[in-house]
Amino acid sequence: MFKAILPKTKEELKKYYQFRYDIMCEELNHIKKNDEHVDTDEYDDFSHHIMILNSKDEVVGTTRIIYNSPFGYPTPKYMEINKTKKEFIPQKYSCEISRVFVNKNIRSIDNTKEIIHLLSVETYKYAKKHNIKFFYAALEKNFIKLLKILKINFTIIGKQGEFYGLRYPCIISDEELFKHNPYIN
Repeated sequence: MFKAILPKTKEELKKYYQFRYDIMCEELNHIKKNDEHVDTDEYDDFSHHIMILNSKDEVVGTTRIIYNSPFGYPTPKYMEINKTKKEFIPQKYSCEISRVFVNKNIRSIDNTKEIIHLLSVETYKYAKKHNIKFFYAALEKNFIKLLKILKINFTIIGKQGEFYGLRYPCIISDEELFKHNPYIN
């Protein structure tokens, strides 16, 4: 029903950024409107992008993996993280997962589970290739609960704060992720 692709062409990237805009601006009102109708920021040039398409080749899900960014990662940069948690993660072994979105018109548990599965598989491939051991994310409370149902058990590593809505700084290790999700490997 769905397939994962890595947007590379100008047209694919435009669809990808426009889908993110629809969520970030039109649905969530987290970014200002712009004439291009795209959601981009300084991290995109240092990111691996993944999008999920339906059978009509419409974008129904996205994520990005920020890796080796000269700006660092948004979660540790903009959110308050417990000092003991922040000290043990070298940037070269970590990345940040962000812009995880599913089209609001298909957000059933089955569709969301399939889309998260496809995003997880592609994320694993990238992580393995780059020897990534830890994944940061800034997650909403309800999304953390949903991920736990899917056996993706992020650990909260700091206080809830305002970062595109109320979110918690979180982390998960590759070991923890793959222990409960052998299908990813």
